[in-house]
Amino acid sequence: MSPDGSRVVALAAGSVLQLVEPASGRVVRTLQEPSRDSDTDAKPTAVAFSPGGALVAAAFSDRRIGVWNAESGDRIATIAGHSEQFSALEFSADGTRLAAGSPGGGMRAWEFRSGRILANTDGGEGAVRSLAFSPDGHQLAWGAGPSLRVLDLPSGQLRVNLPVTPEIASVAFSPDSKRLLVSHTNGSTEIRDPVSGVPLEMLADGAKGNFPNGQAAFSPDGKLILAETRRGIVRVFDAGVLDVRPLPLRRGAALAVSVERVADALRGSGIQAWQAQSGQPLKEWKVQMGFPPVRFNADGTLLATAS
Repeated sequence: MSPDGSRVVALAAGSVLQLVEPASGRVVRTLQEPSRDSDTDAKPTAVAFSPGGALVAAAFSDRRIGVWNAESGDRIATIAGHSEQFSALEFSADGTRLAAGSPGGGMRAWEFRSGRILANTDGGEGAVRSLAFSPDGHQLAWGAGPSLRVLDLPSGQLRVNLPVTPEIASVAFSPDSKRLLVSHTNGSTEIRDPVSGVPLEMLADGAKGNFPNGQAAFSPDGKLILAETRRGIVRVFDAGVLDVRPLPLRRGAALAVSVERVADALRGSGIQAWQAQSGQPLKEWKVQMGFPPVRFNADGTLLATAS
């Protein structure tokens, strides 16, 4: 979903992507398909909007990446020639750079309009599930399995390359770029110094279990953190002081987190949403579907799902 909630990316036929208006279901744009080397349809493996919503990027199973103008649908760039697929995409805050992570732990970053390569790192011991550019544009962080890596973009040097346990589920910078939020696959969440990688504060110790898609987010002012710390429990942290408000999420459900709201979707049971800080139920949708992904727009006013 675009940051303002006005567009969602949908797969039409083959490897053709469309931008759809969620309120009406109207197809706004059909994205020009990136050139490819074979006639075999390739499926998208990752999609990302730029922070302002002006651009959209998609990675495909044939190892291509396309970048489009979200308003006109024109293709701006095609990035190809890679040895592996990509499982995660992220734009920089100014929309000029794009980073991609692979299931094998590799990471690539480009100035995609010129094609200039900013970084090309080898694989790690596990998949890249999340990447994050710092808001000031100086750093790029990602987790490669049980390794935390932070690249200094002006110098091109890998400043942080630390073994961490367990594996990393997500990374996110604070709005001032001075803190790095790291969530792990056991539900533990910590704040680290992005320059040194040194832990600054442990927000939650985690639990036994596996949370490969655990999410965490800073509020725009950096004062609140929402994090999935156990299966079915989202916690709210205020200025580094634990302030737990457990929400009655359902075990095994897909999870969406925004700064203000939390939602889950469970096979055959529909979707539920809550106000994050108070735990007050907001809405319940009784719909029959498969195991659906759920995503909020930037301010949490719209929720998208697919079946």
